[in-house]
Amino acid sequence: MLNSLPSELILHILAFISPKQVLKYRRLSRRYNSFLLNRAFAVKNLSLFLPKPPTRSTRRTVDFDALWFKWPDVYQRVYCELHWSQLESFGICQLIGGPLPPAITTIKTLVRIRVLFNHFRGNNICGPLPQDIGSLTSLKRVELQNCDITGSLPASLLSLTYLEYLDLSDCKLSGPLPPFHCHSLQHLNLSKNVSLCGPIPLTLWSLHKLEYLNLSSCFLAGSSIPPLVQSLQQLETLDLSRCGIVGVIPRELGSLRMMKNLNVSYNRLTGNIPSELGNCFWMESLVMNNNGLMGMVPSNLGQLEMIRSVSIFGGNCDIGWDKTEFVGRFGRRLRDDFQWNRR
Repeated sequence: MLNSLPSELILHILAFISPKQVLKYRRLSRRYNSFLLNRAFAVKNLSLFLPKPPTRSTRRTVDFDALWFKWPDVYQRVYCELHWSQLESFGICQLIGGPLPPAITTIKTLVRIRVLFNHFRGNNICGPLPQDIGSLTSLKRVELQNCDITGSLPASLLSLTYLEYLDLSDCKLSGPLPPFHCHSLQHLNLSKNVSLCGPIPLTLWSLHKLEYLNLSSCFLAGSSIPPLVQSLQQLETLDLSRCGIVGVIPRELGSLRMMKNLNVSYNRLTGNIPSELGNCFWMESLVMNNNGLMGMVPSNLGQLEMIRSVSIFGGNCDIGWDKTEFVGRFGRRLRDDFQWNRR
């Protein structure tokens, strides 16, 4: 009987069925499927049922927010237009799973995208990031760590002018690193993406505002630390452990006066430990074990007042050191393999 009614009347009736239920009627026929995927219908249907839109954040997730991940693209885009048009912070609850829909790129006011209360892997965002995520030109923070995000790192994301914080650690990203043109970036963590591969783009070393850089446990074999690293004068933490990087430890690292934590362990570094590292007065942790280093441990490392953890030997190292140079600073806690921790 319903099929005998005019199309306009059918659409009017269906519009009063909750968006939680109405889309199941797509299975009735191609005609109904066409009705329900019409943008005008989605606008009318959602307008009748949407709660008051959030002003800035999705921290309090409503039922429709969870359904958004499973809706057809037309519903996702209309929902963004009607409900999230002024959204600044997009928080994804751990109970919501699935790919991050391309429709998110229509929320031009977004400043932050993050996972909320994400304690368990496999219960969250998966699949590739939208390749045009860089169209969110106001974006400053992306915090999607410990997710099952796959595919390549979108080049558009690394071209965002205002991006300050990017954490995609412990995901499943793959492919080469794109060029970095996000010159406001202060925090970059891509660690534990074992299928991300090198070489490290030279443009990374020109991000002058970087304070934290972690690429540990990525497959960056053949990459090296260039003298250009001296451009990162704000850098406090550099972790390139287990990356397969080669070459020498550049003396230019010693010009990074703000450096607190340096970890280049488990690589294929060779040559001497540069004495210039003794200029990093704020150094707290120095880890470079399991490389192919040689020569003597520079005596001025023993003058670093803030140092709390040191690990230098191990692997194919052929390192010598004069214990008398360090015993006054490190005391009996300094082991014969130059492993030391302040308790």
